[in-house]
Amino acid sequence: MKTIIVAMILALAALTSCAYLSSPTPYQRAHGLEGGYWDVHIADDIYMVKFAGNFETPRHTIKAYFYRRSQEVCAEHGYRDFEFFSQPPDVLENVYWSKIRCVY
Repeated sequence: MKTIIVAMILALAALTSCAYLSSPTPYQRAHGLEGGYWDVHIADDIYMVKFAGNFETPRHTIKAYFYRRSQEVCAEHGYRDFEFFSQPPDVLENVYWSKIRCVY
């Protein structure tokens, strides 16, 4: 009986996670394994920004979310725009990240 209950719980968990993974990552702050944006203040006007999407999130959407968050980070601190600190964003299959410099 316990084996059947455990099997049912595992099957339900698998179905739930499949349903979750089948939809693109929304624009959200990252928490847990869900994906989303993450940023950290490094020094003065320099920030590290990252957006990670799941494999259902189109690459152009991940890039757009990365740029959106970079713009928001700078605007939140009174800056007009941003530029890449040293190079364009590093890109993996489903992650964009880079150091950015906020500019007036």
